[in-house]
Order: sequence, then C-alpha cells, then structure tokens
Amino acid sequence: MSRYITIVKGNLKNDNLKENEKIHNMIFEPLKALGTSLGAIAHKAYINPVNEKEFVGIDTWATLEGAQQLFTNPQLANEFSKLFAAMPEIYFFKETEWASFDNQ
Repeated sequence: MSRYITIVKGNLKNDNLKENEKIHNMIFEPLKALGTSLGAIAHKAYINPVNEKEFVGIDTWATLEGAQQLFTNPQLANEFSKLFAAMPEIYFFKETEWASFDNQ
C-alpha cells in the first residue's frame, strides 16, 4: 500500500514565533479532525532556523484522494488565512519503494 505526503510551504503572517505557534495549534484541531476523516496519518510542523517566518508542514496520507479533498476544501483556505501571509505552496508526493531509512 502506497503512502503519500503533502508539503505545505509558506510565510507566516505574524512576526512573533509564539503567536504563530498559538495560531497553528488553534487551527490544527479542526483540520486534524477533517484530515483524519479523509485518511491523514501524521502531521509535522517545521520552521526555518534562520527565518522563523518560513514554515513547512509535512503530512502523511493513506490516499492521494483524501489529501486532495482536504487541500481543495474551502475550510482549509479559511483556516490557513489565519496563519499565513498568503496562501502557501502545496505539493503532493507518492512514497516509493526506493532504498531509504527512518531511525525514529
């Protein structure tokens, strides 16, 4: 069974890192509920250590269709407008069988 990831890359709206974290965590709950109902497995948030306004989110999905449904849902755009200065870039990728490792 293939897995998929989405990568969300954008610039955060606020200059204050703690405020951005608060907003992320606030919008996370409704989006987590919607995402898991569509097959989301995991979400990880990352900040550029040099420019803390630059955000990358990586989500793992059971299906590509579920990810596409979430990222075309108007609720997502509404929630993202609270966090991002502009709509972030969104990328979709499929897992391969290529050699890899994960020491988690």
